[in-house]
Amino acid sequence: FGLQMRELDRDFGELSEEVCRTIINVMEMHHALQVSWGNLKEKQDLDERRLAFLGFDAATEAR
Repeated sequence: FGLQMRELDRDFGELSEEVCRTIINVMEMHHALQVSWGNLKEKQDLDERRLAFLGFDAATEAR
């Protein structure tokens, strides 16, 4: 476990607090959307694929 933590810190330790908070907010928003989707009784007008979070992509995200 310690080795994975060091690797994560090496890759992401340079992120500013603002960027970290933005990432956390995006993940919390995605979670809220998933929970809300699960609670809906009528889903016929909504496509669940629109709620998919494909993650952050280093190749397409500006740093």
